[in-house]
Amino acid sequence: MTISNRVSGLKAIRWPSWVMLLLLSATAGCVRETTDGGKEVFQYQLWAPLAMLVAGAAAAPIGWFLRGHSARLGWGLLFLGPVFALALAPSLYLERTTVDGDGFHIRSGIWGSTAAFDLNFSQIRSLRFISEERSTRRGKRTEHFMVCHLTSGGETKIAVNNDVKRAAVRAIVRRANERGIPVADQT
Repeated sequence: MTISNRVSGLKAIRWPSWVMLLLLSATAGCVRETTDGGKEVFQYQLWAPLAMLVAGAAAAPIGWFLRGHSARLGWGLLFLGPVFALALAPSLYLERTTVDGDGFHIRSGIWGSTAAFDLNFSQIRSLRFISEERSTRRGKRTEHFMVCHLTSGGETKIAVNNDVKRAAVRAIVRRANERGIPVADQT
């Protein structure tokens, strides 16, 4: 069964239904927001790390069989499949931000090299959102950060670089506003 699309009388590319379903699943929101009492928890939907695990596990045997046809692709799948299955899938599963009336806790990063931030709102003097442009091999890239100015005089700079943190920022700002903490958006 295929799904086709007609635009201005021209027949568009025919896509198999399973491809359309896969695209829909990939774009249908991958962050789960739950509330338990006064605590808001943000993490990836369970299907995201499971899909990464299955794709990584399937890539290795597919790569083994493709080596004769396309050596570069075959060996690439053979070696990168386990990396996706053993490193990236657990990272997606463990990515989590918790926000409550007292503060927030962020656990983020690649499994084995995670960053954890645990800040109480009583420690924060102000919040500031900034963006920085960095040059990479492929051109310029804009990165977004949440800078927490602490009452002790220091600051903590947290990268807002994935869907979980972007979803949690709304709750962090709302809770900070409830506590009277100034929030500035300088992006």
